Amino acid sequence: MRRGFVAITSLLLAATAISLGPSTVSDAAAQVTTRSVKRPFELSAGQSIDAEGNVLLVVSTAIDYRRLVFFRRPSGYVADYRIYIEIHDDEGERVRGEVIEKTVNVLDYKMTRSAGMLSEVTKKIPMGSGKYDLRVIIEVVKTSLKYERRVEVRLYGMEHGLFEMSDPVFSTPGDPGRGRKPPPGELSFSVCSSEIPDGFRPLAGEVFIGFEGWIRMSWIVLSPMKNRTGRGMEVTVRVRDSRKHIKAYTRQTFEVDRKGRGMFCIEMNVDDLPLGFYEITAAVSIPNSTKKVVRTGSFTMLLGRAMFSGCFEDTLELLGYMVEDDDIERLRNVSPEERIDEWNRYWKSKDPTRTTDINEALSEFLRRVRFTLENFGSHGPGWKTDMGRIYIRYGPPDNTVDRDGWTLGSRLKIWYYYSKGIAFIFKDSMGSGLYMLYDTRSI
Repeated sequence: MRRGFVAITSLLLAATAISLGPSTVSDAAAQVTTRSVKRPFELSAGQSIDAEGNVLLVVSTAIDYRRLVFFRRPSGYVADYRIYIEIHDDEGERVRGEVIEKTVNVLDYKMTRSAGMLSEVTKKIPMGSGKYDLRVIIEVVKTSLKYERRVEVRLYGMEHGLFEMSDPVFSTPGDPGRGRKPPPGELSFSVCSSEIPDGFRPLAGEVFIGFEGWIRMSWIVLSPMKNRTGRGMEVTVRVRDSRKHIKAYTRQTFEVDRKGRGMFCIEMNVDDLPLGFYEITAAVSIPNSTKKVVRTGSFTMLLGRAMFSGCFEDTLELLGYMVEDDDIERLRNVSPEERIDEWNRYWKSKDPTRTTDINEALSEFLRRVRFTLENFGSHGPGWKTDMGRIYIRYGPPDNTVDRDGWTLGSRLKIWYYYSKGIAFIFKDSMGSGLYMLYDTRSI
């Protein structure tokens, strides 16, 4: 196996070990059998307030073109889909429903099959404060295709005179070259009037990819004036990595309006952040009072400048799971200033459809890396685990089986790659959730 993988060449399973033939799937001892399923579409929900102070639910969706069906038309290729938004309260009662019609037009058929081409929709829905179950269904017109996702969302209002704050809304500049990037290592604070201003777009799935942009986050504060002597508020914002190390911090003050409403924003330069998950916590308090509210959100760094500076050796290791050694050496040997250009040259050479703006090979690589971060990161960077390495190299398995191991408390996972004629066995010896590669078998 290529450099960076665990080499297991001579392990033999005991008599109580697993049979890796096709019958394993139906074996009564196999407790869970699943297929790898990709996220059907990106969904995010946040809160905003209109000019009159009414609470708005902001729902954003982004669906990959490859999940749609395009039909040939004289003007090119067209796909139509509907978005059904159903909102239920915390008792399960349906309180609101919306239907959105969307049409996607492209000129080149290759664009319809390009990984990373997304159709994005954002809808603002007036709602009262409370906890809701949000169900979103995307139906592809003239087909039987339907995709569904559900999330819980909490909206905060002033009906009961409570001191509240919304969850963060993430966005990024549509054209980074026309804005002003915040200084590295700082959180740029401002009082703002819109959760996503002109020139910015929602950060789909709260995932950042790029070398030039930055992340913007906004919060709404509702602070009724009863029994208060002023409108001043104190804000503390912290950004932590997956190991809870603080990466950025700021403490600021701002004022709500005469009705007790306000919105503040943080813009963050992410050039020095390695790939991984990041948690952002905002705490707002009323001076000389015990009143305080805290909200937490998270985002993922999937591709950024840090990969080619302080984290360059990690980047070479990550690429080693999929990229040939000669290509890695070329990237290693260029000057630091040329690394991003060399990275772009390599992936351009692997692009199967160069007539589109999306590089399918790079998109698939990043999709696999993201999956490892989301699913194998409980004991460190997910892409450095044995499961992460296998997944990045081979992609999603055709089938997986979970079952008890042959020692007390141990668990086994088997990944089948039928088209490659291989199966990987992972073992969690201690029941901690950390699975190590135990054996590799031909099937």
